[in-house]
Amino acid sequence: NNFNKLNNNANNNNSNNSLPIIKYIKKPEIEKPKPSNLIEKTIFESPIPKPEKTITFIRHGQSIANEAYDIYKKDTYTFDARLTIKGEQQSNSLRESILSIANQADIVIVSPLSRAILTCKIALGHRIGHIPFVVQPLCREVMTASDDVGSTKTELVREFPELDWNLLDKENWWYTDDSSLLESSLQFRSRFQAQGAILEPNELFLERVKQFREWLIQLPYQNIIVVAHGTYIRKITGNDLRNANYCTLTSDKLQGPLYN
Repeated sequence: NNFNKLNNNANNNNSNNSLPIIKYIKKPEIEKPKPSNLIEKTIFESPIPKPEKTITFIRHGQSIANEAYDIYKKDTYTFDARLTIKGEQQSNSLRESILSIANQADIVIVSPLSRAILTCKIALGHRIGHIPFVVQPLCREVMTASDDVGSTKTELVREFPELDWNLLDKENWWYTDDSSLLESSLQFRSRFQAQGAILEPNELFLERVKQFREWLIQLPYQNIIVVAHGTYIRKITGNDLRNANYCTLTSDKLQGPLYN
């Protein structure tokens, strides 16, 4: 048939050395470096940044400390307070109201305090495994009460292994004063309760908020969700959010002075 004739002609031509046979060798692909932390992940795996970002700030659901303060009007020394049943219900309602924003998000940033992480998992957990969930100590609440003292990194990683913990570089990552440099978490909590409180200086808190704003601006993601705390979010957005509520702003609003 014609196909066999074409093959025979090709073989005859090759045997007569009428044309040299050219072999093409495929150039080997250079393996892309594997990301070992968020910075390298930003370089190699993140989408191309766009001029303007959209950032949605979520305040955590009601915590045990929130509930206790409403009743007793004082610190009841509930360290790293978790959500109440009402806080869990609020977070489930939030999941429905924020679903469209969550499904468009490129990355979720969350405070390492347990009340924020639990809110994040309930409201946004369906996106885990699809986009990065990064724990960022810069967006923790200002330390004014016992619930702002967190759990150690070891404890948190054990309970929430599905989150990215690369930015948490210390076991005791919350604000610590000079006296706490060699203290364990339990020793710090004991001294905190004995003294009544250990307060984070306002100038350090404001500097931390500014650092977080700059970090957000540099992230090469367009749609960002931040799960954090009432006082912290107010400093950036000017909004006094109730538990499990949210507000959205664009990155151009991250410039200028902080709110009171």
